[in-house]
Amino acid sequence: MNGTLLLVQAIFQEIIGSMLITFLYLTQTEEKTKMSGDPAITTLIIAATYVAVVAFGENIGVMSGSPYNPAASFGLFMAIIFKGDVGATSNTWLFLLFSYVGSTLAVLLFEFVYKKAMTNVEEANQDDEETQEHDALISPSAQ
Repeated sequence: MNGTLLLVQAIFQEIIGSMLITFLYLTQTEEKTKMSGDPAITTLIIAATYVAVVAFGENIGVMSGSPYNPAASFGLFMAIIFKGDVGATSNTWLFLLFSYVGSTLAVLLFEFVYKKAMTNVEEANQDDEETQEHDALISPSAQ
């Protein structure tokens, strides 16, 4: 039972970790959703997210050894396999498979929820600005 519980915890840790990293990366690489126009700040945000996810992953009690990055997970998986010790690869499928699951969820969340919400907020702000301009034209003494 204890081994199964650790396996389930490692799966959720991998999904959530890779989802957070991918989501923050997507928000910082698209012009409309960037928190800052400065490349140094953008890099700092992405790096801090990665450090936070790895620190969180190591502190919850399950150590999967995962890089939480689908491409790096694939490289690590191949390195372990080509090392020749197949017995050491018994749970490497965790970080290979579930990092892609988490990243896919992050892309779906970003494209279909976050971007739509950002568009709605921008449209509401534009409507407010137009209303304020219209009110100022009608009643200039109100300002």
